[in-house]
Amino acid sequence: MRNLLLALALTTAGCSSLEPYAVATVGKNYSWGSREYHWQDQGGVAFAGELGVEVASGRRSRAVCRYIHISQVNVGPPFNDDSESSVDHLGCGVSFR
Repeated sequence: MRNLLLALALTTAGCSSLEPYAVATVGKNYSWGSREYHWQDQGGVAFAGELGVEVASGRRSRAVCRYIHISQVNVGPPFNDDSESSVDHLGCGVSFR
């Protein structure tokens, strides 16, 4: 995570058209459409964090690159050794407003 923050800072330094952002949410993680694989949250509090950069690519569109991590706040190291599900996503695309 620290390397990702450093890369984001270096990428956006000196680029006034890039708009960096960060989002953090808590809630409940669940695997709705899968009967064979169930999300292992061990009763923990769900976390979703996102870091990204946007740049205007048109009047109503923006190019975006982002990193998203989804897991449980209080399950797994360093809190305990319980098994937990997690997802990491790195991607680029377009958002429309």
